Amino acid sequence: MSFHFDDYQGGNSQYGNTQYGNTQYGNGQYGNDQYGNDQYGSMNFGFGGPQSEAFPTPCSSLKTGGLVLLQGHPCQITDIYTTSPGGSVVQIVGTNVLTGEVWKDVYPLRETVFVPRIRRENYVLTSCGRNGRMDLHSNTQGHRADVRVPGGQLGARIRKASDAGQSLILEISEYSRDVAATKIVGPYE
Repeated sequence: MSFHFDDYQGGNSQYGNTQYGNTQYGNGQYGNDQYGNDQYGSMNFGFGGPQSEAFPTPCSSLKTGGLVLLQGHPCQITDIYTTSPGGSVVQIVGTNVLTGEVWKDVYPLRETVFVPRIRRENYVLTSCGRNGRMDLHSNTQGHRADVRVPGGQLGARIRKASDAGQSLILEISEYSRDVAATKIVGPYE
């Protein structure tokens, strides 16, 4: 009995539909289960806490402007430089994307660090409460009142617009249990 590859039309075998790469073990795409769900998108690396919302990357691949967890805080990298003569140790300086605080940490160049998964959503600011919290609304996420008015110039601009009765579109960023308004996207019209 001979088998000719030109005659094979695919079809089901005991291992699944091999014409399209589908098998009983998945749909032929790495990281997806039989329903097409991403198995690795919310992967927990076994460390618990904030690292479960981050993914590992080699320290040598970090660049200025990228994101990294510094001492457990989600930071945008502002500076990376070597601290040892051989260049095997790097110091990373970053600004917390939620609070604006500056954080530093030292890592061996070959170390694995974690990059945070920051969730961002645009909300319409309807008012600022006396308790320091903002009244926000989104078409997709609904109503929320758990976000504090940020400090600094951003908070002053938000309070000024709210006092004048203007509605703003704000970018709300979340990491782990921390949430903050990080940017004014523009006026709501």
